[in-house]
Amino acid sequence: MKYVTTTLIVACLLLATSAFGQGLGPKGQMWAGGYLGYGIGMGDPFVDEDAFSFKAGLGYGGTFHYGLNEKMIIGGELGFQSYKAEFDFFGTKESSTTTETNILFSGLYALNYEDEKALFLSFGGGLYGGDNSEFGFFGGILYRKLISEKIFLYGMPRLHVIMADETIKILQLSVGVQIPIGG
Repeated sequence: MKYVTTTLIVACLLLATSAFGQGLGPKGQMWAGGYLGYGIGMGDPFVDEDAFSFKAGLGYGGTFHYGLNEKMIIGGELGFQSYKAEFDFFGTKESSTTTETNILFSGLYALNYEDEKALFLSFGGGLYGGDNSEFGFFGGILYRKLISEKIFLYGMPRLHVIMADETIKILQLSVGVQIPIGG
């Protein structure tokens, strides 16, 4: 009887371990990827008047993420955001475009995770603006879907808040790809 009980307990533990092993989510996984998006500037710094306008524009970047546990993923992002200023000086139109570098820490919290698709809460912060580095943070969501054997496509609306002299807010609408790396 003792042998049967021990065998049943071991069998149940093995089955439970197998079931839990399938639901580990992103733990231990790594992804690299990139995105392309458009930034919509909001607030005082972004003006659109007759003589002068300042707007956010195209944004792109690369990401790396690592799954800490079944819900939390951390990583980093090197992003670039373009800005366009236009002047109308007595009928002469001039424009200038600049691209700023952003170095960000990023976190993803799994709200709904399956191997083929997932919904994450996206958040983080870091340095915005390259030479004129200002601290900022962001938040939003990220929805990704497996489109081939190893490539995920994702959509990512995020709100960036940059703590400069005048607080800058940018709504960024992006699409990108994630590719698993490592084992």
